[in-house]
Amino acid sequence: MKTIILDNKSFRKVTDLVYRTTGLRYDLNKKYYLERRIRERMEALEIEEVERYLRILQFDALERQKFINALTVKETYFFREYEQLKLFAEKVLPRMLQEGSIGLGKTIKVLSAGCATGEEAYTLGIILNEMLEGEDFDWRVVGIDIDTLALEKAKEGTYDTRSIRLIPKEYLSRYLLPDGEFYKVKPFLKQKITFAWANLLTGIPGNLAPFEVVFCRNVLIYFDDVSRERVLNNLYRALVPGGYIFFGHADFVGKCFTVFRPERIGGHLVYRK
Repeated sequence: MKTIILDNKSFRKVTDLVYRTTGLRYDLNKKYYLERRIRERMEALEIEEVERYLRILQFDALERQKFINALTVKETYFFREYEQLKLFAEKVLPRMLQEGSIGLGKTIKVLSAGCATGEEAYTLGIILNEMLEGEDFDWRVVGIDIDTLALEKAKEGTYDTRSIRLIPKEYLSRYLLPDGEFYKVKPFLKQKITFAWANLLTGIPGNLAPFEVVFCRNVLIYFDDVSRERVLNNLYRALVPGGYIFFGHADFVGKCFTVFRPERIGGHLVYRK
């Protein structure tokens, strides 16, 4: 198929549709990226005319989801931003237990928002299982994403050596099984982690919330100010009073930070409801 070149009108049509659906804003510097993704989908559908594909994109919800799948960034791996995870494990979790905000015998629920292919959710599961061993608490992790293909991979729980390269050796053997060139998450860990489709722009499904802790790391960078504020308000509603939320080092929420109260723990700034 020949190279796809969108005129300005078509480009705005596509970007406006994506923005209305997901809150993700694509500027002109992403024009080539969008053109490549449109060409891939047109080839899959064996369509030659751009205008015909844009009409399908507008009215066919299934194709719109497949296009969104093609757009989303899936850069992730186990134990990403380790220092923040260490803070959660060694400082925040013990503080939560000491504060008594979670009753004995209760379940600590943690949300991985924008979980992509699941590495962060499984990482959080490993941490919770290690830190709560012997404690009278249960735990659950929920991973949500707008990309249905990424969620399928997350549910499968099979990863290559690049994804698992930062897992400490003792955890690797305890929680994953080698399978040829890949590693599979062991069933006992998988059974406590749920993956579900959700659109952060429109809200967290009520049957999944509330959560004691939310991780939304390196996700907000893809939203503009208006969408970012909506996402943060949705995450705020999904947290229990006093709950913790972790953002990525690349995220910038600016004035929207005011919806959460900052708290310094172990030399790090964390945020709470």
